[in-house]
Amino acid sequence: MSKVSLRVIPTGQAPALSQTALALYLRLGFLPAPLSVLREEAVINVFDTALCEEFSPETGDFRRDLRQFTGTRNTDQEQTFDEQEAIDSIRETLLETTARLTEGYDRIFLMISGGKDSLSVAWALKELGRNATFIHCTNRGREDESADVARVCKLLGYECIYLPDDIHDVDPYFSAHADKLAVPIADQAFFSYLRAVREISGILDADNSMRAILLDGMGNDAYMGHIPPKREKRLLSLPRLPAISENMIAPFYRHNHAHYALETLFKPRDERHFSGAGFAVHHGPLAPDLPQIFHQYADRPEERRALLRGGVFDIDCCIRKGVLATTLEDRLDIGFPFLDPAWVRLYSQWPANALFDYNTSFNKKLLRNFLKQAGILSDFASSQKGSFRFNLDQLPQIYSPSAQLCETLWAMGVGKGAISGIVKYATSGFVAAQKLGQLYVLDKFLEARDINSQLMPDSGVAMRYAG
Repeated sequence: MSKVSLRVIPTGQAPALSQTALALYLRLGFLPAPLSVLREEAVINVFDTALCEEFSPETGDFRRDLRQFTGTRNTDQEQTFDEQEAIDSIRETLLETTARLTEGYDRIFLMISGGKDSLSVAWALKELGRNATFIHCTNRGREDESADVARVCKLLGYECIYLPDDIHDVDPYFSAHADKLAVPIADQAFFSYLRAVREISGILDADNSMRAILLDGMGNDAYMGHIPPKREKRLLSLPRLPAISENMIAPFYRHNHAHYALETLFKPRDERHFSGAGFAVHHGPLAPDLPQIFHQYADRPEERRALLRGGVFDIDCCIRKGVLATTLEDRLDIGFPFLDPAWVRLYSQWPANALFDYNTSFNKKLLRNFLKQAGILSDFASSQKGSFRFNLDQLPQIYSPSAQLCETLWAMGVGKGAISGIVKYATSGFVAAQKLGQLYVLDKFLEARDINSQLMPDSGVAMRYAG
């Protein structure tokens, strides 16, 4: 069997989405074994969604007024802006980045889920004289925009592969304009990215020497629109760097998108908050009740264990909605809660690679403001001590799901030690106490509330919080 080599370069708003989901599906055996993905650690987005969503490949112009994103003040304190200079800078960056990423590949695949933002990549490829295969999937609720994307890519001369959402729901417009109709496996919960990868692996399977790159323009447009204006201005003001890099994307995207990959796989079809364009987070709650999903598979314990071992377990573990993800290597990353769009704006400022790095005043300030507004932090002690004082009246809201969490993990066959670690991170990790030397605060709280004796009342397993 041939060895397929496919390099995946996400170009949308959630750079780690594709790798996380793909790794999960590979682990669970839903993708062919010979498929290997070469991950580039520091992935840089090819385009900035906020700036390029109104880019017109036909005319080479931006329809969007860029002046809302940047500006410099002159001596008269008036806002000045060189629109052409900004457009030229963005265009140059797009061409340089696209050329670098696609150099040396036999086949270039471009996936656009329906939004116009990725059209800038299509334009750049055409300007560079590099042909591409355009993989298109219907974006539910944005069919008109999806049709515009398909039309433009056809005008650019790209081969078009259409991935319908469902074998029984083929859009006649797209099927008529596509060079190939890729029919998904009936009633399989593959979302568009995975179906695209399967389609590509089939194309490349005939030639094991072929090298291909997938420019994945899929992303979650529900929240990236909340980037603070100051950040947009700073991005565009950087010389030839209008793109948003991976380090500017919040940890939320890593965990929540992986969560929705699981939801897509395990939830009944009519209950999924899912669209063929990726993950329609804005169509459903941020963190659906995964224990309910697991309980639906009570007679299939191996699949549930594989789900946990394979990558992700999310649960409503914070004040309202939070994310708890555990990896195969038992590394635990904790996401903070989302109370309203303000938290999303905060997340857009939080470096993904510095989630647990509180040694900088910048991160301490962000965490302090976050916890204060959430009502958890009552006082911020000296930054030299790096400690926090917590409002204990708010903590019961954090710990309330602990019993359900433990019961669910125990039913999945997870061992006592692993459960203890997960619960510890779901609680102390959430308030960052472990890294800040304040475990004693939580220990006293646990002793006062006798939480440990209530964690698993029916299992007979006494859980002692290991601070």
